Amino acid sequence: MANTGRCPECGHDGTPILYGLPITKARVMAMLGHIRLGGCVVSADDPHWECGNCRHSWQDSAGAARALAAIFARPAGESGAARRIGG
Repeated sequence: MANTGRCPECGHDGTPILYGLPITKARVMAMLGHIRLGGCVVSADDPHWECGNCRHSWQDSAGAARALAAIFARPAGESGAARRIGG
């Protein structure tokens, strides 16, 4: 089931989780709260999103990939709706 980046538990915006060794831009985006760093060890059942409100985490690899692509396509200091993209 595709998700729009909204938490299925409380309806708030989710934050996409990036796995792997982060580049500098990824670290900056994580500090700004646009993404969450998930670590370098990846398994098939790892979540792709986390809710900043209730901390629920869920899977939606396609939606998270679209959101991460949109986030990394913009300048590191820019804030906005790209973290809500996913559907």
